[in-house]
Amino acid sequence: MWATVRINLTEGERERLETMSRSRALEGRLVLRARIVLLAAAGLSNRGIGEELGIDYKTAMRWRNRFGKDGFQGIEQERPGRGRNANVRGIVRLMLGLGLREQEALEARWEWVDLHRMTYTPGKTKGKEAVAIPLPKWLVAYLKKIPEHPASGYLFLAEDDQPHRKGYTRKAIERGGKVVGIAGQTHDQFTSSCLNPIRASSR
Repeated sequence: MWATVRINLTEGERERLETMSRSRALEGRLVLRARIVLLAAAGLSNRGIGEELGIDYKTAMRWRNRFGKDGFQGIEQERPGRGRNANVRGIVRLMLGLGLREQEALEARWEWVDLHRMTYTPGKTKGKEAVAIPLPKWLVAYLKKIPEHPASGYLFLAEDDQPHRKGYTRKAIERGGKVVGIAGQTHDQFTSSCLNPIRASSR
């Protein structure tokens, strides 16, 4: 878990953050981040900020720490691997490489990944004991390139620093279905047709 950074603002920084926090032109995520930093500078704890803004305290911790380390660049610029397309590609890779359903891939956590042993041991199973799943070499190589998010633990995060919602990969998978000649299948049907052989081979 990250240590909490103390925020001390210059007059110029405070004015800029206040302008951002009231803006109707900026994206909502940037407005939220500005409000987090302002509340942190006012002395609120991460949990206090979470209660004030109705967000998870880990989200408050993430953005106060980013600002404390990198200033405005830390809250205005996304880090590699956080873009929508990058996350879609990564989540679909997990689904195909490990035989995971979409919801399982959306909630995948770094603590379940062992890159040294090349295994993935899910912490959530439906009434069954968790079993280590072998990680394909190509998936290990991919995971080594993406940044970790220690404040949350999830492999992939949405802009609100929470896991993406159900159906996030639907359009990408539907496009994939057209490419391989099975257009017209639902998201679930396409997923099952791809994953069933993987599940069978791992038994």
